[in-house]
Amino acid sequence: MLSPFKKLKSQSQGFSLLEVILALAILAGSMAVLGQLIRLGFRNARQAQNLTEAQMICQTVMDEVIVGLKSVDPVTQVPIDIESELYGTMPSSDSLWVYSIDWEPSSIEGLIAVNVLVERANVTAMNEYDHFSLIRWIPDPEMELEEQPDSSDPDSTGVE
Repeated sequence: MLSPFKKLKSQSQGFSLLEVILALAILAGSMAVLGQLIRLGFRNARQAQNLTEAQMICQTVMDEVIVGLKSVDPVTQVPIDIESELYGTMPSSDSLWVYSIDWEPSSIEGLIAVNVLVERANVTAMNEYDHFSLIRWIPDPEMELEEQPDSSDPDSTGVE
């Protein structure tokens, strides 16, 4: 016979339906938040990749202008041939990037401000990570030509 003072074992050992539903709701909410964080991370990584690629191409074009491989004459929307191990050589017609070069005289005599703009080609909605502009002051090529002595003049050997 059972004593009235002893506890009866009437509680079950499993979870109630309310506890299971609450646990599933918490799990679903955390999965949704993690999914949004992953999507945001991928978007930021893609933007960083685009900006880095634009910066590298812009610096390369500017370096070519500085060493004289490209002229400082203004040009717009010129396709860029990109050669890399990943892509091989991309022909100009299929280029993903275009560049523009412009220059203006600076406030210091003998220097010009060269502006190189690189942007993604054939995009309808340009975002802030699909273009990059770089401005450098370089010696004016016209001034350098005027200062050089004429090599046909025998008195201009530079030795006095």
